[in-house]
Amino acid sequence: MKNLNPLLCFVTGVLFGYFANSFLNNTAMPVSTSDNTVKYIETQLTSNKNSHRTNHKEDGVDKHITEKAQTVEITNINTAPNNQNKFSRLSSQMDKLTEKYQDLQNKYKKTNIRLKQVTFEIESLDESDITDEQMMLLADDTFAEFRRGYRGKQRDKIFDFHKQKEDLDWGYDMQTKISDFILTHYNANGVQLFGVSCKQVNCEILINELEKNSWNLTSQELRKQAWWKFTSTTSTSRSGENDSQLIYLFMSK
Repeated sequence: MKNLNPLLCFVTGVLFGYFANSFLNNTAMPVSTSDNTVKYIETQLTSNKNSHRTNHKEDGVDKHITEKAQTVEITNINTAPNNQNKFSRLSSQMDKLTEKYQDLQNKYKKTNIRLKQVTFEIESLDESDITDEQMMLLADDTFAEFRRGYRGKQRDKIFDFHKQKEDLDWGYDMQTKISDFILTHYNANGVQLFGVSCKQVNCEILINELEKNSWNLTSQELRKQAWWKFTSTTSTSRSGENDSQLIYLFMSK
């Protein structure tokens, strides 16, 4: 028995050591596996957090862009009526300025006409050495009395005009343009041209208006021609035969 006890103790110790070692090995593996699992879970959590942060950032950027686009759209909507109002105001101001300009143009024309009338009246008050008989002898035609009716400097101008030599340069070119325009005008049937004479800087036109207002319409378009450069025009008229109207015009550059 005494010999069995040591042997039994030895066997018991070996078995205990074996089982203890097995127990330790079996318990060590789950701990390691548990650590890896924890690390994996931590990794997934970190990844999810990062993903959430990234998504949050992206959502924030998208939201910022969307809000900015909406702001721009709202701004455009709000500014459209303002631009329309500005355009309406500018158009209204433009119309008013156009009216003022036209009004000034009309006033200028009236003032210019009145100035010419006053100038003609002043020139008529000046004494002239040319007698009525001399004026009547300038040309033997129906318009002699018109020439005689002028006074002062205007009488002198007309008298000098008839005493000048024939102008084959500017005078011939201008009288051709005037006569061609009158004879080819659509109112030609209502206007009888007795004669056109141009010398140096003056022209004389003799008209018999057969139809009322025919010469007025013709002369308005005549003055719009690019080659019409006269700055002063005087005219007189009187009734002719068969309700016609005799018109005498004297122009100066």
